[in-house]
Amino acid sequence: MATGSEFLGEGMRDVAKGRGIFRSADNRRGFHIDPDSLAGGHWPDVPHVHFEIFDEAGKSLANNRVPLAGP
Repeated sequence: MATGSEFLGEGMRDVAKGRGIFRSADNRRGFHIDPDSLAGGHWPDVPHVHFEIFDEAGKSLANNRVPLAGP
């Protein structure tokens, strides 16, 4: 969460009512730590988080999935 907070910057907000989906104050960056991603429930089928970049209209330009390190 600390890396996601740093990526989003000051003024980040929860956009999915506690489901782990956050956006930057300017809506240009996103960070997901939603339950399905943390469980590895979709590609790349391992526990991961998402770092996203959006254009001015809110269209996703990049969605990087970063696998979580094991214990």
